Amino acid sequence: MASSAKTFALPTQRQIASALGISQATVAIALNPRSSKRLPEETILRIRSKADELGYRPHRSAQVMRQQRSHTVGVLFQSAAFQTHSDRIRLISQEFHRKGYHLIAADVDWFERNPETIQAYFLDAAVEGMVLSNIQVAFPPDWLQPFLQRSVKVVTMGMNSWSAQEPLEDYSADMEAAFYHLTRHHLAIGSRRLVLLLRPRYREYKGELSGGAKSRIRGFVRAMREAGGSVLTDEGALPLIGMDLPGVPEGQLVFKNSGSPEGIVSIAVREQLTGNLFEAGRQCSEELLRALLPPDSLICSNDHLALGAIGTCLNLGLSIPEQIRISGADETPFSANHVVPITSIRQPVLELAKAASLRLVEQLDGIEASGVPHPPRIPCEVIVRESTCNAGTAFRLADEGMFNPPPDQTRFTVSLRQR
Repeated sequence: MASSAKTFALPTQRQIASALGISQATVAIALNPRSSKRLPEETILRIRSKADELGYRPHRSAQVMRQQRSHTVGVLFQSAAFQTHSDRIRLISQEFHRKGYHLIAADVDWFERNPETIQAYFLDAAVEGMVLSNIQVAFPPDWLQPFLQRSVKVVTMGMNSWSAQEPLEDYSADMEAAFYHLTRHHLAIGSRRLVLLLRPRYREYKGELSGGAKSRIRGFVRAMREAGGSVLTDEGALPLIGMDLPGVPEGQLVFKNSGSPEGIVSIAVREQLTGNLFEAGRQCSEELLRALLPPDSLICSNDHLALGAIGTCLNLGLSIPEQIRISGADETPFSANHVVPITSIRQPVLELAKAASLRLVEQLDGIEASGVPHPPRIPCEVIVRESTCNAGTAFRLADEGMFNPPPDQTRFTVSLRQR
């Protein structure tokens, strides 16, 4: 019994030629904008009109083989559910399209984090360049070698590091400076018991902190130490953090009321149990706030954790920012529109997209690096809202020069509903 399944077939140049009663060679010339041969304009328009009518599309693989160029760039990313990351991908896609490149993009989670499948996907597409953005999966150290052997150019964005055998140029926001100034902001308001609440998903991937998390910790620790304070963490987290911090046994990570500023680096492990960052922020902050000596500032590594923490504070009847100050990061849409507007950090996503795409196109055009092995981090903006201070406090901090532009170019913006 013959199969009734239909075979999908794309229109060909031969079919266009047959429909018009002309040679296939003439059709090929008309449809090739790079052809050195010339045809009458009327003939070209007639052929292209028929091609559109039949739904003709050039054979991509044949074009690549003929031109020895694919003009295709791949973007591999992770966690596009986060506003900052999705904005980054959208903007860099627009930049490459403006520069005349085709673009294919993929989230590592689409491939169940299978490095070999992801590798084949981009190699089969004959990409000339790659942008790796915010990847936390522990790929094999030699994962990039097939790309580098094919002279595929690679840059990273928002990663700070990559376990490749060759160094890569990374374009990242200066989150260390941003969290340094954000922590100083909390201290200037009067906070003395500060918690840096981190997102934990790195444990599932690498067994160590991501570069972004380490940047946040470095900024927090530097500000605390400059203020004469101390910073503690759970001793089980020390191998993950990889920094010179005192560690205490689980269950003993508490404030001592020493009189000097005290800081705690805490990991919101409950995200692994709930799969929900808002809920992780809610539960972890509740545990912290029910302690005998609770924090008076929660510096969250993203706005999702901060939103969960604010929900806990409202449920417990705590006044924000009078009794506790809370900040987030990444400037998500709800940070400015929540019932308690959230102090947050805006990353320079447009500048990152432009810098990374420009550098990759320069590499594709054979332009060597300027001699700077690591591009400078791009400054962020700290946006101060009601979750950390009221109008009176903001005016006092302004008079004290808190919001003056620092040498690292981190910007402060005060955005209060009532000033």
